[in-house]
Amino acid sequence: MPFGYRGGSPAGYAAKLAAALGEAPGPEGIKLLLQSAYSFNTFIEALKSFAIAAWIEDTSSPRGIEIGMRRWLSTRIAQARAFASGARELINMAYSTYIAARDLTLLLRMAYEGEEPPQPDALAAPENPLVKHVYKFYLETRSFRGIHDYLQRTAFHMLPKLLDYYLKVEGANGIDAAIDTLIAWLFNNAYRNTMQARYYLCPRLDMLYARVMLNLAMRGAPREVIEEFIRLLRPCKLPDLTREASIGDPEAIMLKLRSTFYGEVTEPDMIKAFAIVENLIRREARKRAAMGIASNPLSVGFATAALEYLTLDLYDIVVIANGAFAGARPSEIAQQLSV
Repeated sequence: MPFGYRGGSPAGYAAKLAAALGEAPGPEGIKLLLQSAYSFNTFIEALKSFAIAAWIEDTSSPRGIEIGMRRWLSTRIAQARAFASGARELINMAYSTYIAARDLTLLLRMAYEGEEPPQPDALAAPENPLVKHVYKFYLETRSFRGIHDYLQRTAFHMLPKLLDYYLKVEGANGIDAAIDTLIAWLFNNAYRNTMQARYYLCPRLDMLYARVMLNLAMRGAPREVIEEFIRLLRPCKLPDLTREASIGDPEAIMLKLRSTFYGEVTEPDMIKAFAIVENLIRREARKRAAMGIASNPLSVGFATAALEYLTLDLYDIVVIANGAFAGARPSEIAQQLSV
């Protein structure tokens, strides 16, 4: 993670920056800090990416800092959205498979055992696109191999590989295990993609702190004011949201998910799907551990991980920046934040 975000708080960097500015306030102090404080490592590099150019253009222009920071942020957010979009697609695929799992298991098992296709009214989700196509190929080919070959040409190409493995190990019961593992695999990959997105979006919080520090310093604000901002902003939104997730409040979690990148996922059953898939992954991890195979199970609830970065809202950055430019007190600005 950039900016020391791995287990640490960006406020720690903001405090260091504030302390340095307290020694030499104003633009000159910031320039000196950026030139010499390499202990900040990637944090300082990121500050340079939007701040140095602004000072070259106009050494006393908060507007220059804002323009440069927006350019840097827009790149990060575009990258995050690309990752999140991939995660959303995987989530929808996993959920589709989750609600169709009973039918897929029935059709694959019957085909594997050489039975005739069932009647459509025997299916729980006949309109599910995956079930519909598997059923269609079952009717056309009357064979397990026909379904197997069809699946290899779809987005669910992982399923035939899983079937080949589990059928050898567990016989017909391997069909259940293969579908369970497919769902877990899809959700696990979605989880990894969201963590990639988080890598790009976490700097939004860092930049919120940095922007406040820089803007106030450019106005010659005393160190006490900067430190008051740090105290006010430290909680941000994360504690409340992670608490909702940790106590398992599905309505609160869904409300947040609906208002972010996952807006189209409105089924309350998604929360159940999260729990089911997490249990599947843990079960698979236990099996692998018993076989002596190294594993890296999903250790954090998917909803918690999604909330942790999706709800860091740019709205607050704009509110704080505008307030700082207008000379508002930190306590006045804090009342307007969407915390």
